[in-house]
Amino acid sequence: MGRHRPTMIPLTVEYLPDGRLRVETPLTRGWSAVVRSPHELARAIETAFVEVTVAGYARSRNAKYDLSKLTEQVKGDSRTALTAAAGTPPTHRPVRATGRPPRHNPASWAKLPDGRWQAPSGRKFRSDSQVVRNVLRLREERGLST
Repeated sequence: MGRHRPTMIPLTVEYLPDGRLRVETPLTRGWSAVVRSPHELARAIETAFVEVTVAGYARSRNAKYDLSKLTEQVKGDSRTALTAAAGTPPTHRPVRATGRPPRHNPASWAKLPDGRWQAPSGRKFRSDSQVVRNVLRLREERGLST
């Protein structure tokens, strides 16, 4: 199972007049599945887990979940993703992974005579690249020369 995948979700199962079942979850507005057999039910449950994962990812990025676009906004519905006004970029900063150590020790990087930086792996980076900026920031935080 994926690291960010939910391990339990609430499902609502409804009998339809023709004998089929409608499966939906309150965590994903707009998603439902209609099934006839146990095999289809198992597939619908698996799809529900995927949709809840996608909806959770969208919420964490302050974006609108795809299937919420198919339904009207309901005032006070906590499942509705918060979004910026149409045409304006979101004002949030991207979520940065925490607890992940840098791949290489910043002290192991070497500045080359031409101004580029060489990683411990041997790969060379321009001095204005994001990778080098991160290394320089870490070197500065640790009191190393830049």
